[in-house]
Amino acid sequence: MPENKADNQSGETVFILKLMRILKLTAGIGCIVLALFFLLGVVSSLLSDFADDAVLCAIPAFLFGMVGWILISKRKGPVSMKSRATLGGFMLLLGYFIFAVVIPGLVAARYVSNQNACVNNLRQLQAAKEEWALENEKTNGTPVTANDITPYIQLDSKGQLPKCPQGGTYILGRVGEDVRCSLGTSDWPYRHVLDDTNGFTYWENIKGAYATLFGLHDPRKP
Repeated sequence: MPENKADNQSGETVFILKLMRILKLTAGIGCIVLALFFLLGVVSSLLSDFADDAVLCAIPAFLFGMVGWILISKRKGPVSMKSRATLGGFMLLLGYFIFAVVIPGLVAARYVSNQNACVNNLRQLQAAKEEWALENEKTNGTPVTANDITPYIQLDSKGQLPKCPQGGTYILGRVGEDVRCSLGTSDWPYRHVLDDTNGFTYWENIKGAYATLFGLHDPRKP
């Protein structure tokens, strides 16, 4: 009887060890796949001249790659205290990155298409404004009206100037000034501006994203 009991315990131990190996290997492969996915994002961003996006993709690629490597390399034996500490540190960094960067980015991405369309409209209006001023020899400070630039821009299907897809109002201003959208940067995550030199801070992105997720903030809808 004692021998049978010992054999059962030994069999259970072997089964648990095999199960742990499979779990480590599966989790490690999953991390490597995610690392490769983000690595493709790095390459795509570099080819598109978006250096900031490349950095944002490189961080999770490195973290997922390291976690995957540790899990796969240690799958056949117990993880040492040093490896556990390293793995825990990487997991904390990865968790913070997902919390502070990935989730706000995904929430903001829902509104990017309309923002890009607005910025494109602003560029067209600005080009038409500058062409009108140059052709009519207007100096800085001269007021500009919609009728002035109508001949210099492609109108929509209704024969009107382009409109902001989010419902903002375009302000032509004067010669020498940028055309503006009334939305501007007044509401996260919109940046309906031509000269987008100052983005939202990390705290503004985190606050806006999670407030939107939990229904505490309602960005303007098209």
